[in-house]
Amino acid sequence: MSIKMLFPILLLGLAVLTGLDSSAIAAVGQPEPWQMGLQDAVSPVAVEGHNFFILLVWLMTAVVVVVLALLLYAPFRFSRKRNPIPSKTTHHTLLEVAWTVVPVLILLVIAIPSFRLLYYADHVEDADMTLKIIGKQWYWSYEYPDNGNFTFDLVDAR
Repeated sequence: MSIKMLFPILLLGLAVLTGLDSSAIAAVGQPEPWQMGLQDAVSPVAVEGHNFFILLVWLMTAVVVVVLALLLYAPFRFSRKRNPIPSKTTHHTLLEVAWTVVPVLILLVIAIPSFRLLYYADHVEDADMTLKIIGKQWYWSYEYPDNGNFTFDLVDAR
């Protein structure tokens, strides 16, 4: 038996041993029960979108942790037992600047990568072929404008 004939058999045996059959390959990118996060990205735009999603998750987690810490700290620090005579202070310039600047910085942290992703997703390479598909009420219409304006309709014949 030659090596040329033995090679496909060896590959098939390796695929069976490692579990790389057609059903495993067909399941790539499919949702799974109790799956956390997004499905595995295949295209470069989806990879960048997934990275942006991870950035947003970490940013939301940080905001939630800070707000939770403030919500737990305020009743403890300003309780009647710890502070029997409340302060009459009405303005705190540093605090007012902080709660104006921090949301702006958070929005900038979100905006810059999102604009980069939007530009990256909108960039279209030169197409090899142009295909125009129009969904009609009961059928589909296909047009190939680059090939002499060739058109046809596909009617479902059930």
